[in-house]
Amino acid sequence: VGRRRRGDPSGTAGSPRKGARNRGRPVGPPTGDVAAVGFQRRAILLFERVEELEAAVILEIVPERRIVSPGDELNVRFRVQPHRGPEVIYNLGVKIPEGLADGRIDLVGADGAAWTAYNLQMRPLAPASFGDEVRLVNSLQPSTTLVAVLERQDLGFAVAGGSMSAPPSIVLQLQSALGPNLETVSYAVFAKTDLEVPMAVAGAQRIQLTVREERQ
Repeated sequence: VGRRRRGDPSGTAGSPRKGARNRGRPVGPPTGDVAAVGFQRRAILLFERVEELEAAVILEIVPERRIVSPGDELNVRFRVQPHRGPEVIYNLGVKIPEGLADGRIDLVGADGAAWTAYNLQMRPLAPASFGDEVRLVNSLQPSTTLVAVLERQDLGFAVAGGSMSAPPSIVLQLQSALGPNLETVSYAVFAKTDLEVPMAVAGAQRIQLTVREERQ
């Protein structure tokens, strides 16, 4: 019987079994400089969540006065009610153009999205060039904008890239000749102002004003 060497658990001195048993097996997690090679960076993202409806409705649109004169600066007050919280007042100033003839005009107050939809319906724009397409895109306004516009009845028809005013007789003749292919317009815009607000707003109103030139 062979003698065991002290500290040799294999049973036979110089036996290669212990070394063979570990061959091809993972040794364990790397340590020291070896572990640093497999280091991966991590990014921490922080998000802020607001659980409330940031929206409002237009309660009322009040012009400073109903009778205006050419050259006047008309203040228009928007009463806006947020989903939560107190009522908010926004003031927009719109200029009455010089030389405007006496008669009726309409003040249209609305959020930007409602105005965009209305404007494209009343004055359809058929782009005829890349510049017209850019102008069309730039005319789109979001609901986070308040708009005050002055309109007056002005009969005309849509052309490539815009619209054109024309006497009623001309428009009627074109309608009889072109039929549904002719898109007509009934109102013309001659003043517009807008204001960006920190919430989405919904609502629109039309208010009749009277232009009367001041007599000296």
